[in-house]
Order: sequence, then C-alpha cells, then structure tokens
Amino acid sequence: MQTYNVRIASTKQEMTRHGDLLFPIGVYNTDLKKNIMGYMPLHWHDEVQFALVIKGSVIFTLNNEQFEVSEGNGIFI
Repeated sequence: MQTYNVRIASTKQEMTRHGDLLFPIGVYNTDLKKNIMGYMPLHWHDEVQFALVIKGSVIFTLNNEQFEVSEGNGIFI
C-alpha cells in the first residue's frame, strides 16, 4: 500500500492505524518519490517500524540524528 498523505496530529503523532488488535502489523511498499517533495513528514508512533530500502538510499532522522540507509539495508525504528 502506498501512503501519499500521512495523517499527523499536532503532536506529530502519525494517525495511521497499522493492522488491528489481533494482528497489529502493517506491511507497505512505499515509493517516496511519489510523496510530496519525496519525503515523509516528521512524525512518531508507538509501533515498531522496520524499513528496508529496495532502491537508492533514504535518510532517516531519529531523535535529531540522521542515518543514511542504502539499497539492500534496513533499519528498525
């Protein structure tokens, strides 16, 4: 599922529901180039996230620190 418009509260919490109570996991294939300005807005969530970079590289900002993750590598958030 491609998410183009991530709903984010004024607290910066992502409002997207990932899975449900019985299976609280969401799997997404996201092409960031299709998002506005090619990035995902700053946000946070209670769920654990794993991102695998399929092509190119992505810069993740976590607690004001940047991590560049390149093709074939992943990151747990």
